[in-house]
Amino acid sequence: MILFDLDGTLVDTAHDLAYALNLQRQQHGLTTLPFEAIRPYASHGSKGVVTNKPRRFTQPLLENIGLLNRAKSVVCADDAARPKPYPDSLYLACEQAGVSPDICWYVGDAERDIEAGRAAGMYTVVAMYGYLGATDNPQAWGADVAIDTPLELLNLIHDAN
Repeated sequence: MILFDLDGTLVDTAHDLAYALNLQRQQHGLTTLPFEAIRPYASHGSKGVVTNKPRRFTQPLLENIGLLNRAKSVVCADDAARPKPYPDSLYLACEQAGVSPDICWYVGDAERDIEAGRAAGMYTVVAMYGYLGATDNPQAWGADVAIDTPLELLNLIHDAN
């Protein structure tokens, strides 16, 4: 299962990601993939949202982008005993989805996201395209991998399968 931080990290762009993935595959001499082969990774795979944003703001936002009913779990700041960087919210998301943290990935754009994911024993991905500050040093956060675009996440998932 892949868990995402919400703000600055998560967008619903399955068709755009599929197009970009195929452009990149062509540039590297690989055959393109049909959208149907990419879509499970882009929009229908197991995913959840874990955010430090209160539920009263998170729920309407997820409804507006069409993700509320597709997420296996949604954990907000007011759902867990302690917010990120503590792993409590990530553990709760795993419990809601019925999965073990050690098979999950956590994608975020803040040091607290990576700290929480590491504390939970998850594979951590720092989204360099997110809301990073000028003084942030994501290379020092200890994430397993850094990605510059959502497309790179699709490639990582594809390679992991």
